[in-house]
Amino acid sequence: MFVIHSWRALDLHVELQNSAVRLPKEGSLIDHHRVTGDNLNRSTNAVKRSLTFLLLIGIACVILFIALPMLFLGPYFHVSKKSRLLSSLSLPDRSCLYLVQHWNSTPAEPYSVILYRLHTNGFAESCLIGFEEAYWWSGSLKQTNHDTVNVVSDGEIRYTYNFKTSAKTRGGGSVSYAVQQGDYTHISNQLWSINHKLNITQPSH
Repeated sequence: MFVIHSWRALDLHVELQNSAVRLPKEGSLIDHHRVTGDNLNRSTNAVKRSLTFLLLIGIACVILFIALPMLFLGPYFHVSKKSRLLSSLSLPDRSCLYLVQHWNSTPAEPYSVILYRLHTNGFAESCLIGFEEAYWWSGSLKQTNHDTVNVVSDGEIRYTYNFKTSAKTRGGGSVSYAVQQGDYTHISNQLWSINHKLNITQPSH
């Protein structure tokens, strides 16, 4: 009888072991949550990187859309019609050079740049530097020796002007004498309207 009860107790113990719900160990739960958290962090970082990349592309497109036309048309996108005095230079014979940028009506050929010269005897000259010019962000006149002046735009020598022969030489080496006589009063009034503080050479009588 004792043996029968022992076998029944053993069978019951085995059945309880087989039917019992095996609970996961505490360590396995922690590992499971850790893996899930790592996957979520990786997904979040991937989304952030994608959004950042798209944002950078959008910013670059906006910059190009604005910067390229501005580079060609100027800071006011060819809206301002006001002429600009880029530079002026007094010469040894007391005449004076004025480098002026004028607005053109065609945006494809937005600006013309003209070099004016006013003499003390009332004689005036104008020399066309360019008539299909992009916006000159900087322009200067630099005398190189006793008879020539460099016309410089954005650090590049565009022309060399010989103020004794009135010849202009392009940076590539071609020489022209396209200097025209101008109206002294008209040119001086135009220059004064550009800059009221400009000290314009007055003709001596």
